[in-house]
Amino acid sequence: MELKTVKYDRKYRTDCIELMGDTWNFNTYFKGLKKTNLVNELYFDGCLLDENYSEVIIDEEDRVHGYLIGKTEGGKGNFLKSAGRKLVLILKGLYHLTAGNFGSRSDAVRLLRELGKLSERLDRNRKEFGGYVNVFFISSSLRGMGWGRKLMDHFTEYCRANGNNGVYLWTDLGCNYGFYDHYGFVQSDRIHSPLLDNPENEYNGFVYTLRF
Repeated sequence: MELKTVKYDRKYRTDCIELMGDTWNFNTYFKGLKKTNLVNELYFDGCLLDENYSEVIIDEEDRVHGYLIGKTEGGKGNFLKSAGRKLVLILKGLYHLTAGNFGSRSDAVRLLRELGKLSERLDRNRKEFGGYVNVFFISSSLRGMGWGRKLMDHFTEYCRANGNNGVYLWTDLGCNYGFYDHYGFVQSDRIHSPLLDNPENEYNGFVYTLRF
């Protein structure tokens, strides 16, 4: 199998969402979900809202085996495009909520609010850093082969080139969070949430930071 990295393109969307589901599956929290993978789809689309950096690992058949989507201060971006994406995502979410595709509307509203609060809690100190990893996944078949480090190297180099002072991200126990320890990130915060993997643990959510 021959692998290479390319910039994200919409044609990779389905593969990226499916790869995300191998580690994170927010769909399971919404009982009675009428559209398969709806929540992960909306979450992934949300990660694209303000991105100005993306890199995808693909094989010779254009299948996705990993990706990193991020945001840097000072990097090239398109405000109007980002605003347009946000409006479309909001309208899409409202449509699915009204149509009952999340299942019970009251339960869906409660869960979406909880997910919003969780995101705010984990992202509360991100402004101190110029670089932010929106989403980062590597296929389990590639772990230990250096592809994750390659993606992160490329992103940190991009952040440095744009004058950022570091990189900020969060993860949970369902991910290979040890990668960040080995890479040189510092675990700067940890929390417990029933919406993250392994909620039986005292802490299951972690913030990692890397200062240049």
